[in-house]
Amino acid sequence: MPELPEVETVKKYLTPLIKGKKFTNITILNAKLRIQIPANITTKITNSKIIKIERRAKYLLTYFANQQVLIIHLGMTGKIFVETNLTSNKHDHVIFHLSDGNYMRYNDVRKFGLVTYQEQANLTLSSFFKHLGIEPLSANFDSIYMQNLCKNSNNEIKKFIMEQKNIVGVGNIYASEALFLSKIHPEKPASQLKLTEINLLVENIKKVLLQAIAKGGSTIKDYRLVNGESGYFQHEFKVYGKENNACQICDSPIKKIKQAGRSTFYCGICQKK
Repeated sequence: MPELPEVETVKKYLTPLIKGKKFTNITILNAKLRIQIPANITTKITNSKIIKIERRAKYLLTYFANQQVLIIHLGMTGKIFVETNLTSNKHDHVIFHLSDGNYMRYNDVRKFGLVTYQEQANLTLSSFFKHLGIEPLSANFDSIYMQNLCKNSNNEIKKFIMEQKNIVGVGNIYASEALFLSKIHPEKPASQLKLTEINLLVENIKKVLLQAIAKGGSTIKDYRLVNGESGYFQHEFKVYGKENNACQICDSPIKKIKQAGRSTFYCGICQKK
């Protein structure tokens, strides 16, 4: 599933390709995604200049001059392509016709993504965003914030940092990697973290996410960039997917457990409980 770094990478690729342009038409090939694509989306966002593209959590937000915002979530298998010559794929769901003659194509094999719109004035109050926590790459995400967040929670720290109401966008891969760099056991209760551990965890969450963005994200299964290329951060993994491989620090075998139905990878020596 595309996580924060992958969505941020898509945003960075899309910005020079569509900013300042308009959608002259929208072809909806299949409206039945996670939620139904609104029937009036074409009248709401076409022929208005694209002002900027932003990311909130794992949502792509395209802002228009007429105060409307296109919201796209890639779900598990969603991909966006910008092309000069329109190609066809059976898993294409929406084609956005750009004013420069190019096309932006939304493709989603499993159809768990969404394409919709919202008036800018109501964006933060919408059901998509009102429950979301802090952005981990923002200046407000610091040790003091994290300490206040953790102190009353006995939830396991890996589950805790993956909860969108606490911190957005720290997906399974990046949670495992940040905890390893911080030498924190993934099952340790959040309230039991020492200040030194919190300092390290905040630093390493930011570090891992920024490194992943610099590498274009992690290609797990079928994630691709808007230009069809793969992300490369998977080559930098220290623990994720490394079960029984030697730890890069102590040579002991990397372990794998399940937390909330997700695979967690860690070193039992470096990350003692």
